[in-house]
Amino acid sequence: MQNVIITLYGTHDPALREQANRALILYQETQQAWGVVMALLLPPASTSAPPLEVQYFAANVLRTKATRDWAEISQEPGQSTALMENLLRFLQHQQPNLHGEHEHRLVLFRVCHTLTTLAVKSTPRSSFCGITLLVNEAFNFLGGNADVPSSPATSLTIGLCLIRALPEEVGRVDMSRGRRKELQRHCGR
Repeated sequence: MQNVIITLYGTHDPALREQANRALILYQETQQAWGVVMALLLPPASTSAPPLEVQYFAANVLRTKATRDWAEISQEPGQSTALMENLLRFLQHQQPNLHGEHEHRLVLFRVCHTLTTLAVKSTPRSSFCGITLLVNEAFNFLGGNADVPSSPATSLTIGLCLIRALPEEVGRVDMSRGRRKELQRHCGR
């Protein structure tokens, strides 16, 4: 998968780029894409971080799937919680990337927006509330919590992005009026 992504972003051959693009579009529509792109974003600790192109693709696919294919994971207990926890773990271990600062911020912003989508779509009736978790984590980033090993500048960027993205996502997500009121009530606690 990683080689196909690198081909998409790195080749100058339009035919190869188109072939890679088609293959990746088809793959991102599968349910298996959730796990594969998460593995691309969060490789095992024994391996180095993937190239920014791969991280960007993975973050984009997760954002798209969280927006369009929520039903695929919402039916499985704990799936959205695990995904949110993994994405938070990814954010907590980010360091400044001096060789691709703009691209690195794009990856961080995509992950933050994916988290807000998952938080807003998670059910507040359960013992887990994605919005409460997300707000707490945003303040951990902003407050320089010792459990967050990312640099102060990166932590500030992530915390502000999470706080900024949350109201945007609440306004953007299509939900019934009753669901929106329930969400507002729950978050008002």
